[in-house]
Amino acid sequence: MIAMVALLIRARWRPFLVICGLAMIIGGLAAAGASYPATIADQLAADAVADAPVVARSVTVAGNDAENVSDLSGQIDSLRKLDGFTTTFAAQFNVMGLVNNSYAPLLYREGFCEHVRITAGRCPTGAGEVAIPTDMGTRIGVYPGAQLELSQAIYDEGRKIYVPGPDGHPVDVVGHYQPIDLDEDYWGSSPYFQINLRGQLSGPMLATPATFKAIPHTSEQWTAEAVIDPAILAEATWPDVRQRLLEGRVVASGDDLPRLLDTIAAKRTYVSIMAPAVLIPVLLLGCVVIFIVSSRRVQHERTELGVQGLRGLPLNQRWWLAIGAPGIAIVLGAIVGGAVGATVAGGLGWLAVLAVTAATLAAITAVALAALPVLRARPADALRRISPSGLAKLPIVEAVLAALAIASLLQLRTGDRSGLGVFAAALIAAAVAAAVARFLPPLARPLTGWAIRRGHLVLGLATAQISRRQGGRQLLALTGLTVALVTLVASAQSVATSVRESEVGLILGADRVLTVQAESWGAVYDAVRKVDPEGRFAVTVGQISADAQNPGILAVDLDRADLLEWPTAATVRETLQAKEAEVPLLGGGDFTVEADLALQPGQDKLIGQPALSMRVAFPNGGSRTVEVGTLRLGTHVYTGVLPSACTDSDQGTCRIVGFLLGVGPGVHAEVSLLGLRSGTTGITGFAAWHQLGAKAPVGPVWELIGGSSSEREWLMPVDAPIVLPVAYTPGLDIEARGQELAGPDGTTPGIDLAEAVEVPVLPRLGDRGILVDYGALGRATGGGTGVDVTEIWLTAAAPSDIVDKINATGVRVAKVERRTDARAQADRTAPALTLRMHTVAALVALILLLATVVFVAGVDRSTSDVNALRLAGVPMRTVRRSMRTGYLVIVGLGALLGLAAAGVAWFAARAALPLFDKDPWAAPPEWPGALSVLVPVAVAAGALAITSWLAFARRETAATMRGATS
Repeated sequence: MIAMVALLIRARWRPFLVICGLAMIIGGLAAAGASYPATIADQLAADAVADAPVVARSVTVAGNDAENVSDLSGQIDSLRKLDGFTTTFAAQFNVMGLVNNSYAPLLYREGFCEHVRITAGRCPTGAGEVAIPTDMGTRIGVYPGAQLELSQAIYDEGRKIYVPGPDGHPVDVVGHYQPIDLDEDYWGSSPYFQINLRGQLSGPMLATPATFKAIPHTSEQWTAEAVIDPAILAEATWPDVRQRLLEGRVVASGDDLPRLLDTIAAKRTYVSIMAPAVLIPVLLLGCVVIFIVSSRRVQHERTELGVQGLRGLPLNQRWWLAIGAPGIAIVLGAIVGGAVGATVAGGLGWLAVLAVTAATLAAITAVALAALPVLRARPADALRRISPSGLAKLPIVEAVLAALAIASLLQLRTGDRSGLGVFAAALIAAAVAAAVARFLPPLARPLTGWAIRRGHLVLGLATAQISRRQGGRQLLALTGLTVALVTLVASAQSVATSVRESEVGLILGADRVLTVQAESWGAVYDAVRKVDPEGRFAVTVGQISADAQNPGILAVDLDRADLLEWPTAATVRETLQAKEAEVPLLGGGDFTVEADLALQPGQDKLIGQPALSMRVAFPNGGSRTVEVGTLRLGTHVYTGVLPSACTDSDQGTCRIVGFLLGVGPGVHAEVSLLGLRSGTTGITGFAAWHQLGAKAPVGPVWELIGGSSSEREWLMPVDAPIVLPVAYTPGLDIEARGQELAGPDGTTPGIDLAEAVEVPVLPRLGDRGILVDYGALGRATGGGTGVDVTEIWLTAAAPSDIVDKINATGVRVAKVERRTDARAQADRTAPALTLRMHTVAALVALILLLATVVFVAGVDRSTSDVNALRLAGVPMRTVRRSMRTGYLVIVGLGALLGLAAAGVAWFAARAALPLFDKDPWAAPPEWPGALSVLVPVAVAAGALAITSWLAFARRETAATMRGATS
């Protein structure tokens, strides 16, 4: 029998070569599909670890050496013994003696000399030696060779300041240092170093343990930080790491490490669940292709199999003749394709071997099923080409697909995609395509006779291929399913890309975002207007961080709202921006304030004397408090001197931030401001001003009630809003919670927030946050009190040297975020990488379909009915045109059927596709863009049409017409 199979392969090598090629494709896809998810999961894990701050990649043991020193030492020793943990010990306490009236940290961190660059002198090695940061030493005039008297810094609760301890010790400054890499894991998560607006670095004094012992002190803060090896973090789960820590008797603190490991685990789970959504359907489609190809081959060989049956050849040997040769071709092709696919996708592992083995068995099963109708038929029926009746004519496949589609959809609706639910979209598309392909051909049968009777022979023969041949129905279903998969993947890519682009735009806020440092909010405001006076590309933005009760606040310069890529920016500007009241600017030199101080009714004398001052803001955003004087009973005129910075213009350049009154303990009085004059500027309308915390202007009388301690009261000008209108995301209930912002210098009660317009999402903050006008916030709070982070948002029109221009204004750019980087990072997320694999799978499905069209067309050119038509006198040209027309109609109807099936699947089960791995900030589009779907579908349909046309372009030879090729 082996010899017979070998002769069969030699005689009919073309169909077996086709089957071998199909098996190579299926094996390669199976191996790649098994290897790729693990590969991209490893990439995602590595990216997550690389992007995580050191606090999320480490375990910290901290405590005071004066308390439970044995337990703390034991924990540190246990931490050092853990494999894959790089532990660094540090000790620190604060000392006085470096800078007058200020404490400085004294730090020992083991091995610190290897991680600093000595710019002058040397690194400390012995007792009584310290090194200080270069910039700090230069600024305060302390250089190597200087001697300091250091003592422990002790906090005085009464005076609320740090004071030197009773005992000091002299130390020598032996060096200036600069950290080699501030972001190095060695420095851990503690904020040892700061950089000021001039780019100067400040940090702790470095010393050895011997120096610590030499300086008298009561306690030290001990810290041991163990940075975990990235390979462990990429592979381990939080329970694994926690168990390792518990075995080492180390208790981890903080939520950052568990959160990182849970995130990595979630990415791996997502990829493993979503990867098969399209991949396995395409592999099954490949098995269907092999079934169709094998079925056509077996139908041509059924006469030979019938003859062997008449000769009494046992059934098992006939099975071997029918499936032996294609089985060998499948095994060889799957092995070669699997090796190539696994190598390309990340390496040949046991999972890839298992996947290739399963795909090989499935393909061989498809060959066996294709041969089953002929082998189970009686020899006489096989010789007469009579197909067996019974179950083969029942829509069993369609019924099974419909049942699976319904079951998968029901599971998907529960939110579970870990089982059959992930295949819901593919199964629904397959069920629709199979059902239509089953019931459409019978509807076309009347058209066959109608066309032939009216002389349309080509059309009649073409419709006969569709309505009367099983192969036409199979090709229609296969085309519909393939186009449906291509459509679903293209739709998923369209929506996922739209979601990613929207997320990048909302999370980043602009084309580039510069995080800046400045002395005040006004300095940034002024810098932006200097580098972009026409308002073409730069917007000033501030952020106030969220806390457990209150959402984050975004302050945006709404004067330039048209530069924002936020769709609702114009509406928000119209709602939030009110016409700014004008307050005259002040010039430099002397100024006078007329004020009246009166006792409240029932008071017979003044207790204490309130001190009046005025804060003015400079054009560059800075501010200064100017003393007016101590108020006396009655009406008096007080004189003060404005800073010289206010004299840059004849009209004056300083804006009044507000008047400040120091109220002593027990003071009960009333103050009325009657007028202010500075040069040619005069202000008398104080009745429209308001006391900070008031709900409305209170007239010219300023009520002062001092408590048990000294307090301060602010009188704010008319351009400072009493209540800040805000845009807010749903469900915040700002007014019900009474959220407010602190006033100047953190004064409370502060400024109330009023709900003005609800928006679904805010840039940078997402679906939970508040937006206010940047200028209104600055005026209301007397200088942007509470702003934690100040940013400059840039459009794509910003010049390339904008960072240098902003630095030149005195505002320091500390961080730059770019849309291109954010987009590249978004393209490396789990959904994006999973969709890449699905795109490849869809292309493979199209290649399989094209190969099927070519092979089946080659077989159909020499079938017995074609030969019968030739013997009946039908010209070969007419036969070829009818077959070509029939194939074009089939692939055309299949393309339309695929679009319709994909539409049904998308409507019912788009959640089964990898669109995003977490709810996006903005609502995703329900339907993909038309062009993004129609273009790939048109390309696929065009490729099918061209292939169908070319498949019948060659003229049939006499030899071909005499016999059927395989």
